[in-house]
Amino acid sequence: FITRLHRRAADAISQAKCRAMPLMPHQASALAEFIASARQQAEEGLASDSDCTADPSTAIVDACELFDALPVETLALFEDFTAGLRLLRQELGGRLVRLAHVPPGLTPVAVRSVAELRRGAVDQFVLAAGRVARLGASKAAERGKAFRCAACGQQTFVGARVDLGCRVDPPVACEAVRRGGSAGKGWACGCTEFSAVEGVAPMMDYQELRLQDLTMPATGKSPGSMAVVLTEDLVGTVAPGDSIVVGGVVRTRWQPPALGNRVALELFIEANHIRSLSTEGVVHGLALQPARDSSAFWHCHRADEFRGRHLLVQATAPALHGMTVPKLALLLTLIGGARLSVS
Repeated sequence: FITRLHRRAADAISQAKCRAMPLMPHQASALAEFIASARQQAEEGLASDSDCTADPSTAIVDACELFDALPVETLALFEDFTAGLRLLRQELGGRLVRLAHVPPGLTPVAVRSVAELRRGAVDQFVLAAGRVARLGASKAAERGKAFRCAACGQQTFVGARVDLGCRVDPPVACEAVRRGGSAGKGWACGCTEFSAVEGVAPMMDYQELRLQDLTMPATGKSPGSMAVVLTEDLVGTVAPGDSIVVGGVVRTRWQPPALGNRVALELFIEANHIRSLSTEGVVHGLALQPARDSSAFWHCHRADEFRGRHLLVQATAPALHGMTVPKLALLLTLIGGARLSVS
């Protein structure tokens, strides 16, 4: 029965995807109204708990609940996620929107490994599970900057580009409409000279990590990995060695130039939401639910005991990621030894 329900749900999503179009303004208004009502209910539930407060600048939405309430609008949001999220943020007054528990059937691109991501996944929303192999330091970057046109004085706010390391470049040309002429018609300013508006620019947090595949590749091959960019409230939510699921948009950026090497583009994921697998009872593919005794575990890995030992070492001290020998020594110290009994 459960299998038939899953098949019906998958068929419904597939049929709806065939009719999906990019998000329209009236659809964004419907999504924003649902998110605002859900957030209000959540805030009312948190009001009784003085230690639990909701961040007013971020709206965390359950994608499954959103799809159940507004299926057509949700699919339209994922059809062009960047443009749809921009419309949705405008409807919510600039508030950040984090989509949690996104089912794989809603994403345009389904991947089992970050090594499978190709050029066709650029600007698409993807789900990628992996282990935090390396975590960079958190930095402060400009969220954007206002520029004033030298000809008409029109001010334009330009947001920071994540693919350029949160750099803010001035606009190419002024798009303001100037009035005048005998017919009373206007024309575009088109000025290319801008000056930065004096004042304190809004700042945001910025951090990068390296996401490595959880699955073990074939012998002689290294696991795939990809850079993930964290911004705003996602900064500082993970640690090296954590197993996570990242939902975000695939972007491209130029690799740092090096003498004698060809400059090339690399793919990275701009994270929208992060879900930790460690809190759900799974760390590095090893369940945290204790067995009745160790014999059950080794019975499953009787054919390859080194594989079982490797899983145990991976699940020990995630902060020591990549240090296999020290982790093995720590594990042996913790479990001690047992005298071999020969019957």
